[in-house]
Amino acid sequence: MTFESYLRSHNALAASDAEKALLHARFLREYKQRKNAERILKSKRVELSFSLENYAELKADADQLNLSLAKYLKKLIAAYRNKRYLLTKEETLRELILALNPIADGVNMMVHTVLKDTLQQQQLTELQNYLFSLENLILSKCEPHSIESFLEAEYRRNPRYLAHIRSFLDYLETTNTTES
Repeated sequence: MTFESYLRSHNALAASDAEKALLHARFLREYKQRKNAERILKSKRVELSFSLENYAELKADADQLNLSLAKYLKKLIAAYRNKRYLLTKEETLRELILALNPIADGVNMMVHTVLKDTLQQQQLTELQNYLFSLENLILSKCEPHSIESFLEAEYRRNPRYLAHIRSFLDYLETTNTTES
């Protein structure tokens, strides 16, 4: 609702400037109350306490990213909830490849069956089981890691790693701006 429609609803379009000022103050108060009531229905407010040292660190991180502390904390929580799984050892990757061979063979047999005939329900269930076992196998060989700890570990192994990442991000940024 705009202030003009508010004036119409109160039959005050022809009111004096002084009356409009009073009505405008009332309009803003009612608008804020309405918005606050909507916010309460859609979200929940949480209060957190930090030591001054932790607060200063978090605030500095948020400032560095040009975010309010609340937005920064929301992004941190979202990033934590959406952990990525990474293979941390090369030998684990080799083990995974060896373990995937029988699963891939089974899926390959079913694909050839599809090309010759139609798949039966039992074969579809088998395929589904192969894919579930594939997912479980991959997750069993991977560890949850935050992107920050991954980048930090890679940087410790190779100090030029971040420069490589920066150049890759620059490349992506230039390709996305040229496509737009």
